[in-house]
Amino acid sequence: MGLPIVPGLLPPLVLLNVLVGIHPSGVIGLVPPLMDREKRDSLCPQGKYNHPQNHSICCTKCHKGTYLYNDCPGPGLDTDCRECENGTFTASENHLRQCLSCSMCRKELSQVELSPCTVNQDTVCGCKKNQFRQYFSGKRFRCMNCSLCLNGTVNIPCQESQNTVCNCHAGFFPRENECVSCSE
Repeated sequence: MGLPIVPGLLPPLVLLNVLVGIHPSGVIGLVPPLMDREKRDSLCPQGKYNHPQNHSICCTKCHKGTYLYNDCPGPGLDTDCRECENGTFTASENHLRQCLSCSMCRKELSQVELSPCTVNQDTVCGCKKNQFRQYFSGKRFRCMNCSLCLNGTVNIPCQESQNTVCNCHAGFFPRENECVSCSE
């Protein structure tokens, strides 16, 4: 028992195969492979980018603290960059069409602002003294109090992203980074 045959379907499929170049690893031909697109995008020297309508033109990227308002009109002509508004930033040279929104430190996670957002730097959030960062998803963290090593001694002091490591005294054992009496 074979597959049903649709009359007239084979010639268009053969033509599609020839035009597009169907390959066992995927479709090639009309859509340039990723490496070719990357080569095209990297034709301009560092600090410049391809004009979106004319890839033979290299426009100067905008400095940090600014964003792209208009592409350069032609070779050797200036890119129109505008300064980021309050509450937004760009931290490196770019050709972004708008600045990025500043991050807010999360009070519900006990974060404090170490450095405010400026036009060329995002807000830097951290923890208070005697606290460490407990990461829970990627770059997201909550601030936790460092263990005091009661009934023990400090083996490794509390650090920015690691709680204190304690050595418990005789008669005590570690549980959830605290030294608990063996009689409990």
